[in-house]
Amino acid sequence: MSDMVLVFDNNKAWVDGYCYQCKQSLSFNPNLVPSLTIKNGKQVTPGTPGSAREPFCQSCITKANVVRSKNGLSPLVIHPDAYKPCPEEEIRY
Repeated sequence: MSDMVLVFDNNKAWVDGYCYQCKQSLSFNPNLVPSLTIKNGKQVTPGTPGSAREPFCQSCITKANVVRSKNGLSPLVIHPDAYKPCPEEEIRY
């Protein structure tokens, strides 16, 4: 993830960063936040060399779900803890 800071405080952890779509600042659980793997501005397969997981805010996911619904697609589901701190031992590097 670009321009992201991993924060540890009182046995909790989260990432402070920015939504890939709207650039709004947000704090999130890096294991649960809705994200895409991006390289050079395009979605790629996770693990692609030079790529990064980029997070999306709740507002952008909500907007995307309106478009998905109009196109007959099921909505993206946001995990209820996606924008909350997690126990620091759950952080995967």
